[in-house]
Amino acid sequence: MLPNFMIIGAPKAGTTSLWALLRQHPDVFMCEPKEPAYFLYDERYERDRSWYESLFDDAGDAAAVGEATSEYCRTLTRPKALPRIATDVPGVRLIYMVRHPQDILVSRWRQELFNANEMPRDFSQALRESPELLENARFGHCLQTLDEYFPPENVLVLLFEEWSRRPATMMRQVATFLGIDDIWAEDVSVPRMNVGDSKDMDGALMRLLRRAPLADGLRRRIPLGLRGRLRRRMRKPVPPAPQWRTEDVAFLEEQIGDELSWFLRRLGRSEDEWTLEPGR
Repeated sequence: MLPNFMIIGAPKAGTTSLWALLRQHPDVFMCEPKEPAYFLYDERYERDRSWYESLFDDAGDAAAVGEATSEYCRTLTRPKALPRIATDVPGVRLIYMVRHPQDILVSRWRQELFNANEMPRDFSQALRESPELLENARFGHCLQTLDEYFPPENVLVLLFEEWSRRPATMMRQVATFLGIDDIWAEDVSVPRMNVGDSKDMDGALMRLLRRAPLADGLRRRIPLGLRGRLRRRMRKPVPPAPQWRTEDVAFLEEQIGDELSWFLRRLGRSEDEWTLEPGR
């Protein structure tokens, strides 16, 4: 069995919370792991088809069978994912959640630091030197790819800000899109999941130790209690969200301004729906 719907991203736009709400529905089956990422990587795609199909073996007679890999929308660094989905899962429905570009970039930057990925600790530097970070706000490129490979009635674009303010309305929209009953009460609350404010990241010593030879073997020899205390001492909070500087906003406008305007027009929205502004 294969899924008949997917949450394809964007990262840090509420996809985990939407996944959690959908799992509450008796007619929805969401696979584990949440993000199998099957269509992203060449080796996995070429070798693990039976593993991917097995993730949905327990779906039974669920009307909506889904997965939620938020990286599927990265059409610049992962250009094969959506064409593969279109070929292998014809008729699949796709939910694409997006968020104000400035907010999603800051949130993703903090997530990359938490994950100890190679990312400048200075946000302005990261914005200019990491195309992979900037890609998180390239909504227009993703939607153009979706237009190329999928019929418009099979794509639902949700704005994180509207979903946060009116979750019941948005969940009714999702239920209609997936062909399931609307079970969510008018006062449904959006679960806060994968939130960066409560996370910490490796300090300099922790990063050094992770790269050291035999680090994994040494870690296993340390008692769990002591290991936890050492970890807390060698990690530090993720940096707070930075205030956008005028020059950073100007850079973002130069990079994605026209694409962002097209994206909003394509959704039938005002180009003023999201304004890029300093101090956000």
